Amino acid sequence: MVVAALFASTLPAEALAADEGAAPVSAITIANYTQGRIFQREKGTYSSFNDGTKTLSISGTYAGGIPTAIVATINGRAYACSITSAADGNWTATIPSVPAGDGYQISIVAAPGAASASQSTTFGIGILFAMIGDSIMNQMGSTSQGPAAADSHARWTQAVGWWPTSADKNGVARRGGNGLVALGNAIRSCFTTAARGNTTPVGFIMGAQGGTASGYWQAPRAAWNRWVAMVTDPDVGGDYEMVLSNLGTSDTDIGQTPGTAPTFLTNYHNLYAQMQAQTGRDTSQLKFGVAFTGAIVNSEVADANVDFVRTGEAAQSAAAGCFWLGSNTDYTHGRDGIHFSAAAYERIGARYAIAICKQYGILPYGNEGPQISGARWAVGSNQLVVDITHLSGGTALKDGDGGTSGAGLIGFTVTSSGGQTISSTAFSGNTILLTMSAIRGNSDTVSLCYCGGRNPWGWTNSGDSIDKLVFDNRASYADDTTGFPLQPTQGGLASPMTVT
Repeated sequence: MVVAALFASTLPAEALAADEGAAPVSAITIANYTQGRIFQREKGTYSSFNDGTKTLSISGTYAGGIPTAIVATINGRAYACSITSAADGNWTATIPSVPAGDGYQISIVAAPGAASASQSTTFGIGILFAMIGDSIMNQMGSTSQGPAAADSHARWTQAVGWWPTSADKNGVARRGGNGLVALGNAIRSCFTTAARGNTTPVGFIMGAQGGTASGYWQAPRAAWNRWVAMVTDPDVGGDYEMVLSNLGTSDTDIGQTPGTAPTFLTNYHNLYAQMQAQTGRDTSQLKFGVAFTGAIVNSEVADANVDFVRTGEAAQSAAAGCFWLGSNTDYTHGRDGIHFSAAAYERIGARYAIAICKQYGILPYGNEGPQISGARWAVGSNQLVVDITHLSGGTALKDGDGGTSGAGLIGFTVTSSGGQTISSTAFSGNTILLTMSAIRGNSDTVSLCYCGGRNPWGWTNSGDSIDKLVFDNRASYADDTTGFPLQPTQGGLASPMTVT
């Protein structure tokens, strides 16, 4: 703070020293930013909301002599600007390395002379999140879902829009600007939790479009092109550092066949690569989180592709160093069997926020379900051991009904060249024991798959089938009846895990 104060008190006189005899600037103006604008902090690998800086571009007009020096003051700190152009009554400049923060307003003094001007709007430098997906993501931001955000440091960067107008999803983005708008319950929860205790602002760019499966987001299709057009708008700036995604649990567009394993994950990987190229960020600088936050057993009963959607989501999240979220509570029956109630959307937002806070070190745990870290089966034994790693503070395994024995678990597929099948299941500490129908032979090759989707096992949302899926014992969030669900093996049925 002492250094900053000294810098602020000595810089203007040095920076504004005019050439003797030069015509003074008689008047100067500075253009406003859009009220409430959030600038994405510059690229870096950060562990905190409060890290990072941004070089700002400013502009305006002048009268009289040509400005040869401009000093900007932001919240009491002075910065020597780099003038990039000054001619014909117009000027542009940059302000270097302004730290993350909110409620900023810029005042300038120009030389020769001492002409001055100030912005009348406020802005911030912080973190922008991209929201990509279908109608579920879109409705998370519906202004009809709830009241405005309770934290002034959390706000929209782009208003909700993109309702489709044709079968090819050629929607029209309805820009609402960068101001504070009424926010949906879900994003209010996400905003206020993520921003709590921080002065660095967070903003969300809503780019979801109803009915879009992953194929619609492949360049150069319409959904992707419209996303690029929106985020490269001057008021957004074309940059963001985390993606929150909820894409359709059906992937049957552009001739793709339901239940074909590679399609969904390939599309997700492609989308992530497109976003890296668009922002100029690498994997460490752009994280990609996926949430399916209805029941782990999907209620879209006609969809034969949920298996591959779930495993694709988990694999994409792992590849992007981010999170995959889930719940065992079935919210989808509250409305049309696909979408959620306002209260359920709020809970979805809360889960996103918790996961985001873990990513930035605000909370010690997120809400990712446990993962299968490996599987082993000794030759001469009839017991296959599945090793589990807890990611969100769980300490033990339970089934969906809260049972601790692990008897009768479903969702595991073991493929063995010896033809053995699963006879029974049990929990043993933080492992799952699959008792096989016969011992493993010397030459048996074995693979394992665990999947969180409806097919190929025909799971249902009623009865006891969901009660026999695997969860951890983490204290529940927001009406979940037990902990978080075991994540699918990333390769799905097409590329199962090798059992050693």
